[in-house]
Amino acid sequence: MSDDHGHGHGDGHESEVDSALARVEALSNEKVHHAGDHEGPFSVHVLGLGPCGAAVISELAGSGLPGFSAVAVDVGQGSLSGLAAGGSVRAVELPIPSREDLSSALNRYREFLKIGVSALLLESQLRALAAG
Repeated sequence: MSDDHGHGHGDGHESEVDSALARVEALSNEKVHHAGDHEGPFSVHVLGLGPCGAAVISELAGSGLPGFSAVAVDVGQGSLSGLAAGGSVRAVELPIPSREDLSSALNRYREFLKIGVSALLLESQLRALAAG
């Protein structure tokens, strides 16, 4: 049976911490929810930020993972120079914004949040109408 692996599923009979710990132990010790050879194929997509993210991408790109793709993003110039971009690895270096552009964007941030919330509300209303 699928729930004989010793971790709870939120039925209220155990504490949240005990349940989380039991789930982690079941995953690591018993391979519950483990993707085996019978599953897949899987893809791995990585977003690396800054020089540290680029280093992680370089390491993963060299491992030969099937279905691997990555984007390294950095603000400024030159810090992604060690990344071998090409194939399934892309590097994007964004320019440092001017003080005026940054100030303008931060001042409009509240507007952007309102637009996002309005779009989410509209989407949920449309889904409710479509459901019946």
